[in-house]
Amino acid sequence: MHIDLPQTEQEKLTQQAMAAGFDDVKLFIAEHLVALAHQPAREDFAPLSDEELEASLAMIDRSMEEFSAGGGLTLDQAREKSLELLKRNLL
Repeated sequence: MHIDLPQTEQEKLTQQAMAAGFDDVKLFIAEHLVALAHQPAREDFAPLSDEELEASLAMIDRSMEEFSAGGGLTLDQAREKSLELLKRNLL
């Protein structure tokens, strides 16, 4: 795939990539395009039932408790792990 962008947009994307911790702007753009390609369409979202909403909120509460207790990943750790997975999938 080839995408033509004006120089100003290329510079902006390069700055955003560096600020996000990417050494390679192509990986930064690829990560965003993969996320966009997998994003469900609005019409695919159905409203949650009361039971589903309650279960979802309970899951969020449990995750927050786990993170507060020292579990989970920091933002930098999650970013690094995502970059590793992306690099493996692109190679």
